[in-house]
Amino acid sequence: MQSSTAEKLDFEFQEDETAQNMAPEQQSTVQSAPVEESMPAPEPARPTIQTIEVDAKDSMSLYVMPSQNYQVQEQQLPLVPTMMRDVMKHLGVFILIAMVVGLSMFKVYQVQQTRTLTATLNEILTDNDNLQKEWLSLLAQRQDLSAHTKIRAQAKHDLQMIKPKTAQEILITLD
Repeated sequence: MQSSTAEKLDFEFQEDETAQNMAPEQQSTVQSAPVEESMPAPEPARPTIQTIEVDAKDSMSLYVMPSQNYQVQEQQLPLVPTMMRDVMKHLGVFILIAMVVGLSMFKVYQVQQTRTLTATLNEILTDNDNLQKEWLSLLAQRQDLSAHTKIRAQAKHDLQMIKPKTAQEILITLD
């Protein structure tokens, strides 16, 4: 867990920065400006230093002036060692995330393989049913063709054959 502490340090502020950046002739006009004696002089703004410690290795110092914009000076650590420290700190989480992603990808692959195999099985079962129907049809056709009545009907109808009368029959003997 991270713990953080903050310190606040006050120090005396001698001159305003705008007065330091002015030319000497401008400073004299600023300093010689009449001061109203009826009102007490406002106390100059005092900058503060605030040090924030996030953990034992990471800390930053802020130089804060109440009347001006904040000036932040950070202690910047090198990026790669910081990233490596974070990775090592949360290595278990990264391993779990990698395992979840890997298992998810395997599950997607497994579902796709199952769908492919199911489609193939359905095609084979359909082909098997069609072959079974064709086999039954061929058996029925063979049975129909082997019947004597069917043969007589075809000979009479297609070949116009008739059964001869007994007087017209001729016997041939083979000796």
